[in-house]
Amino acid sequence: MTSLLRLISRKVTSKSLNHGISGRVASIGFLNRFSTKADQLISPKISPWLMLPPSTESYNFYSLGQNKVISLSKVQESDYDDYSVALGSSHGWLVLLNKRNCDLLLSNPVSNRPVKLPPIHTLPIPKSDLRRCLGCVAKVIINCSPDDLNCRAVMIFGPSNRLAFCVPGHNISRWIPIGATTYKDDEGCNIAREYEDVVYSTAKHLFFGVTKSGDFEAWDLHDPLSPKMTLLNKEGNNRVYERNYVYKSEKELHLKMMCEPLQHLVMAPTPNNSGGGGEEQVLLGLNRYVMIQVRPDGSYVDDHEPRDDGIKYPYMTIAFDVHKYDVDANSVTYMDGSLDGLSLFVGGNHSFALPTAGDYPELKPNSIYFTDSLGLQYFNADSKEPYGGHDIGIYDYQDASQVSPKDYTATYLVHSSCC
Repeated sequence: MTSLLRLISRKVTSKSLNHGISGRVASIGFLNRFSTKADQLISPKISPWLMLPPSTESYNFYSLGQNKVISLSKVQESDYDDYSVALGSSHGWLVLLNKRNCDLLLSNPVSNRPVKLPPIHTLPIPKSDLRRCLGCVAKVIINCSPDDLNCRAVMIFGPSNRLAFCVPGHNISRWIPIGATTYKDDEGCNIAREYEDVVYSTAKHLFFGVTKSGDFEAWDLHDPLSPKMTLLNKEGNNRVYERNYVYKSEKELHLKMMCEPLQHLVMAPTPNNSGGGGEEQVLLGLNRYVMIQVRPDGSYVDDHEPRDDGIKYPYMTIAFDVHKYDVDANSVTYMDGSLDGLSLFVGGNHSFALPTAGDYPELKPNSIYFTDSLGLQYFNADSKEPYGGHDIGIYDYQDASQVSPKDYTATYLVHSSCC
């Protein structure tokens, strides 16, 4: 990872963070598998690629297995050449957003083939957000290649992080909102549910989603006219994301409570299914702890402390907790210091897991490869433009080791769109 950071790093100072970083930000994530017959010319066991800032004519990726940068020509689609920003990826397809008109596109960087998704203007998104485009769409994932008639795309969208789905490539396809928009708190007030992540199980043929309020759902989208939801954590049952902090000291608890908690879902192969594409999978839930302000010396800024002369420091991931969820038994087990030898990949991408033994020996076992998940949510205080992309690294879950603050301050990534 050190060589990777050297390749893509750009040093910034606290002053530059406070006085005008470019807002043309492209989320980064990991590409895993490519999903067309042409793409199968590439080894199906290829290691993930990390998406880097694009150039004018190409997309750039860092291959974890080959330890080098790979450049691929951009999609030949005039509307997306100069106005697109990458929101993330799913099954090897980039998710591109046209900043001029908010159109969405799936683009396969290997075959250079685009697949247009339905427009988002019919969704309940404020017109002011549609005019800005950025922030309208948080994540898009697909369950298989968009060439497949059974393909479904699921999107987290809008200021309240609602859920919608569509059938890519269908002549009458449109985005269909699903899921309740609010829940009642203990005082009877309506609170936005805010979906945080969604993932697909090839074993159960279901989408699983989790909300900020702790609701855990399974969605059957086989029939686009009749989507079915099952709430898996009914009252009295374990919640996969009940906010019970795992800690070994009061200091660790205090630090985690200071953080912005994020949630990721990962479908992982079992030890008997190292390929990850068969019938045996396990669902993992990750709690990610992001300290909102970290000084250059690595110390944390408590929101209750006075600001350092008004300086706004960048955020940083400091820890993860991982739980294993048994969907059939509706039970949750904390994974204490081990990920069963897996490498997990989370961020703007469709989260996934790979076994390090056998097919992927170059990956670090029991580790979490993560990219920035907050890049379009935080804004520069002066320019009012979104910034981010810097919160990237490898978390050793076995040793509970954090990203080095020294490496962190030297590797702030600003992902400019192709303009």
